[in-house]
Amino acid sequence: MKWHGHLQPGPLTSAARGPGFDGRQGMPDLLGASASCRHGWHWRPYRPEDETTLREAHQRQCAAGGEGFAFPDFRDPRYVWALVGERGDQVLGAIVAHATLELMFVGGDAGLVRDAVRRRHWLEEQLRGLGADEAHAFVPRRQLRAMRPLLHRLGFRPSAEGFVPFYREL
Repeated sequence: MKWHGHLQPGPLTSAARGPGFDGRQGMPDLLGASASCRHGWHWRPYRPEDETTLREAHQRQCAAGGEGFAFPDFRDPRYVWALVGERGDQVLGAIVAHATLELMFVGGDAGLVRDAVRRRHWLEEQLRGLGADEAHAFVPRRQLRAMRPLLHRLGFRPSAEGFVPFYREL
């Protein structure tokens, strides 16, 4: 089982960003490589005046898909960068990167897992101290039936109903 949590402002986040972090790390290369495309739009950093248009686009996206998700709070430092796609002066949408923290049980020792369950409040306190504000559990399908009752007892619930999570190593 793997867990990951979303980071909120805290010492780990600030330290990881280092001096001079401006919320757009990694953007110059991306912007330089794809500032414009053959379809006539281009990418640029998010600006606060984009929010109203992006909120409207988000509402249309959620309505069309039949499923919704929270609109990102661009002031939240966990959103490490955001790129807006636009054609002329028309904002088409955005790509937003959110920092996460991931922890894993390595080795699968049953005693270790039981102790982690017993000490979960202490573990949660440690994670909150690092800036985590939520946790996600990734369970192999073959173990889901056995793990579901434990996860419910620990306060986990299915997340993002209607969404299937995907990931990719970079």
